[in-house]
Amino acid sequence: MQQARYRSCEQALLKAINTNLRLTPLMQQLNGQIHDRQQDGIGYDENMNKIRPFSYLIVGETNITEAYSSASHEETVAVTYHLYHRSDSLSVVDETRGLLDDLKYYAESSVPMAYYEIKRIRQDTKQTIPDVDLETIHGILRLRYTVKHKTRY
Repeated sequence: MQQARYRSCEQALLKAINTNLRLTPLMQQLNGQIHDRQQDGIGYDENMNKIRPFSYLIVGETNITEAYSSASHEETVAVTYHLYHRSDSLSVVDETRGLLDDLKYYAESSVPMAYYEIKRIRQDTKQTIPDVDLETIHGILRLRYTVKHKTRY
């Protein structure tokens, strides 16, 4: 007997997350700098001088595992968020941690999707590290979304 076929929820989830984040106050905190991939030249002016203060977010890599049962199909999608923050403040690391806390709050809030239902969201990793330029703080947040499929293909 052939197993029912399901289309991955990955694209729908990422689209819903990006749409949701753009509607939150985090969008203003990051000056609209929410992206789905690394951007070239962000954080620098036209003369390639570093801009301060500066923050941006990348809704980044995913990792997917599937779980089938006789009655349903679930996927666990781990989404890694990369937050880059630079300022002249002595508390730049604390500022970055605060932005990561805000990001976690909004990324865990309602993410509506057609054909899928989020069953639970769990934090895997949250860390702050200095970026290669030693002036920018790189915050990393990884959340696992367990998603139940409502339809079959």
